[in-house]
Amino acid sequence: MTQTRFVHVGTNEFGSTWVNPDRITGFYIQRLGGAMDGEGPVYGAQLLTPQGVQHLVDGKGEKAFWPTPEAATTAVAALLKTPLDGGGLHGASEFVAPSPRRLSGLALIRNEHGDVLVVEKAYRRGQERFGLVGGHAEGGEAAVVACHREIAEETGLHIVPGRVLAAHHMPATDTVAEGVSMVFDCGTVSTEQPLTLPEGELLAYQWLSPARFAEVLAPYQAWRVNVALDAAGGGPVRYLVGHPASPVGGEDTRP
Repeated sequence: MTQTRFVHVGTNEFGSTWVNPDRITGFYIQRLGGAMDGEGPVYGAQLLTPQGVQHLVDGKGEKAFWPTPEAATTAVAALLKTPLDGGGLHGASEFVAPSPRRLSGLALIRNEHGDVLVVEKAYRRGQERFGLVGGHAEGGEAAVVACHREIAEETGLHIVPGRVLAAHHMPATDTVAEGVSMVFDCGTVSTEQPLTLPEGELLAYQWLSPARFAEVLAPYQAWRVNVALDAAGGGPVRYLVGHPASPVGGEDTRP
């Protein structure tokens, strides 16, 4: 097996080290500050190894570089003996143009009694009509920013989201693309506080007690909200995947 010389990211003082190509799990191309013969930028390769990200170096132990990102990608792919489409590795294209995936920011808002604010969506049916305030992030928008924007759009409230309480990865279905929903702690709002719903998008809202989660919410929604509530009360922040294996029953543990 041919071996290739690498160096730690951004440093030369530790020297170079030999790494078996089979240990490389991916790479990406990075623009460097120098230039070839003083003409334009140059590009180097960062390689993903079990020890971390390491920079590809040449036979002299200096950072290897190419005049274009395409040339760098072709050279590294040939060096690692992997097709340009990735061949199981994480190629440059996966970092620049990854597969599409939804990102949502959702708000856990409670009232003074510990009930959770849920809204009824005009464009859904059955139990899927009900869910937390929030929605999809727009292009280039962080989930927390989307959460803040959606709270204002869906309720008229201006709340700065707090810490993350849960992350929920949902696989694609026939009607919905794959996505990840982030649930943020958005504090407490009085039941006396009037809310302004967007006409045509939301039909109503209600303050839902934990004991009614299984009755009102779809199982995956009940799972998500229960986990977020547990984290808000001091429990662990959890990463959920898909739908619960069994029905989620809400248990009202409030005094």
